[in-house]
Amino acid sequence: MFGGYLLTEHLFRDHAFDYLFWMLLAAMSAGSIVLHVRHWPRQCLPLVALLGLFVVGYYVQFYWSALVPETISVEIHWDTERAARNQAVLLEVYRLLGLSFLAFAIAVPAALFLFPPRCGDAPLPKTPPPHRERASLARVLLFVVPPGAVFTGLTMHVFGVSVAGRESVYLPFHLSGLLHYLHAFVLPALLLTAIWLSEEAGAKSRGTLGRIAMIVHGAATALLRASRGTLLSFITLLFILDLTSRRLHARRLLPVLGFVLISGLLWPFFTAYRVARADFPGEGVGFALSHGFDALGEGREDTMSNTLLNGLENMIRRIGNIYSLMILVWVKPEPIGLHNVFLHGAEPTRVLTVEVLGFPRDAPHNSAASLPGWFYLVGGEPLVILGMALFVFSVWVAWAAIGRFRFTTLPVGQAMSLFWLAHVAPDGVLDRWILWPLTLFASVVIPELVLRTWLRGSPARHRAQGAPWPGKLEEAPRSHG
Repeated sequence: MFGGYLLTEHLFRDHAFDYLFWMLLAAMSAGSIVLHVRHWPRQCLPLVALLGLFVVGYYVQFYWSALVPETISVEIHWDTERAARNQAVLLEVYRLLGLSFLAFAIAVPAALFLFPPRCGDAPLPKTPPPHRERASLARVLLFVVPPGAVFTGLTMHVFGVSVAGRESVYLPFHLSGLLHYLHAFVLPALLLTAIWLSEEAGAKSRGTLGRIAMIVHGAATALLRASRGTLLSFITLLFILDLTSRRLHARRLLPVLGFVLISGLLWPFFTAYRVARADFPGEGVGFALSHGFDALGEGREDTMSNTLLNGLENMIRRIGNIYSLMILVWVKPEPIGLHNVFLHGAEPTRVLTVEVLGFPRDAPHNSAASLPGWFYLVGGEPLVILGMALFVFSVWVAWAAIGRFRFTTLPVGQAMSLFWLAHVAPDGVLDRWILWPLTLFASVVIPELVLRTWLRGSPARHRAQGAPWPGKLEEAPRSHG
């Protein structure tokens, strides 16, 4: 905070006191959050993740844009650099970020007071599944889930479901949405369960096979959806599982860093591939792949280090979508109203795309507004404060509920909740306010139901072996005092 302020304070000499005030408020908000979560950083991972989003996605991006606005490269029909050079716009954006951060800081102690962390250092239930049962279910999941992912992926490809930059495809009985969320969340959750069960049972080779399957699933989904960040998101999911299952070490971290670098190098490929899939819908994947490889060939004229730095810069630039907030502050559209969103089906991302950014009404895509930008577009400044506080509180309640229910698949449930948060919070696409909670519920509960159903299949065998039946968790002894 202080470093960014010192580097940019000369840009706001006409509003020096206001700029200093909002910087101090942001610094105090960050300090308050750190003080509240410092004793339970592992148990407060969603709050830590949101804090990272504010620091990197909002404030670092703000200072970066204010210092070098000419480096902004956003693929929209709008001169974002013009907004980033306007002192009044920047100061208003900084104020909105300060109010959002303040709401975050107020929500944290309230959430921790009402739902204190209770997971401790024992993430597993009192009666964990036996190793034999873990290994057998992991084998079944590794046999079933990859073909299921291939089937859903091919179906999505045939019907053109969830291709970035293209018009949404609607199938009967909401099948397009079902296919998308099944492929993007539920199947990865089951595959993650197989990886976790294998590693808990000591079957490292099977766990490695599951990790390879996850990487292949991420690469296939990236090509299927023409999405530049999908592969990296699934790599990050493996990292999150190591974090929640307490298996994170240098050997697990290095592959993640390696894939980050690879994603940076492949950024020109995925950009050209995405443009080809969007602009030439009648052509096949091979046509788009050739465009992607052509882009890599053209990039040979540049050094690998420059390609990598440009790719990493573009990846970081897309964390938080603060540029959409700048444009919203510049244009100042009329708030949509909560009643129009919840009762009449108004889509804030569509309003941003058409009415603010100026895309034609038949444009096949929607633009993200950022989390504070979504609240600002729907309800103005008051909703920025109230909405951010409620969002943080809701995220913590969902996380605390997973821990309080003591799921047998607790590390998987926690990993999927963080994976869900990584999809929702950076872009702030809350239009599907019913589907997103249902997606979180399904991706957390279905692996638990699968494991419990599997364990209930042979209670007699467990009793014969003298082991407690793991189909039910042991109850805590009651006090007779």
